[in-house]
Amino acid sequence: MRFEARDLQPYAEPVSPDDLCVGTIYFSVQYIDDHLLIPVVTPLVFIGRDLMTDDHGTLYFQDAESHRDGVRFESDWPKDAVFLA
Repeated sequence: MRFEARDLQPYAEPVSPDDLCVGTIYFSVQYIDDHLLIPVVTPLVFIGRDLMTDDHGTLYFQDAESHRDGVRFESDWPKDAVFLA
């Protein structure tokens, strides 16, 4: 398998909100130490925009595990499902 080569920048490049695709997995990277040596990488599924009545430009993500298990925003959420706005 080969991926097209590209130059990587020495800094983070967040995905533009206009480029997000519903159902696609994105990764949140955070660090748990002050020296930025211990990363925590969390897979999140982009589930859509403005999912609540009064939303204006709100982006919604769901943890990948509950999404894989069939939990959806519109359904009753189990306690371990995580939705982020």
